[in-house]
Amino acid sequence: MIDVAGGLRRARFALSYYLRMRRGRRAVLDHLEGSAPVPMPTFLQLRVTNLCNLRCKMCGQWGDTGVFREQKGDGATDGESERARIRELIGLRRQLALDDYVRLLDEVAPHQPIVTLFGGEPFLYPDIMPLVRAIKARGLVTTVITNGWHLERHARDLVEAGMAFAREMTEFSLPVLGLARDAIRRALDLPLPEGLKIEADLSTLAFQTADSIEGMTAFIEKRKPVFRDG
Repeated sequence: MIDVAGGLRRARFALSYYLRMRRGRRAVLDHLEGSAPVPMPTFLQLRVTNLCNLRCKMCGQWGDTGVFREQKGDGATDGESERARIRELIGLRRQLALDDYVRLLDEVAPHQPIVTLFGGEPFLYPDIMPLVRAIKARGLVTTVITNGWHLERHARDLVEAGMAFAREMTEFSLPVLGLARDAIRRALDLPLPEGLKIEADLSTLAFQTADSIEGMTAFIEKRKPVFRDG
């Protein structure tokens, strides 16, 4: 059985991600052409912790030759000597509190950056789920770079956060979402001029839908659009 709902959620997430990337790209191009100030960042990466529960050999942080390893090779531990190494390298109080991140999010939210949480292992940050919810509450696209070890423990909270986002995305026009997904699929590996041409062609098709008329009418009337997927 085809997972239509799951595919739709992924397509809508991809659309949101794509639209933010497009706005960021255009802002950078406008700045380089001298017609706009330095743009705000498209991406915001928050390193929420340096601690990690795994010791992947190739990791530059906690691998065999990682910067946080007090002892190399088989003598490595996950105890106080490793924590002392972190304090030595970055200081004892460099892990920000949730309130600090919330203040930062309030400052950057109007610019709609894509927020990535990483570490170390971000799920070792004690307020990881309150932070995820704070990001989502501001309507921002969020990704988490994780080794996956703690996902099961946080699965319910993550699904609930994702479902809230999915409910927001269901208010878009489905035909236009399909065109956006097609634009991503067809233009992803093409040179920028060819990708922009595909985007322009599909945008023309989007404006031929009935939903486009509803969207423009709602904008003029300053109300929320009611799309009928036509």
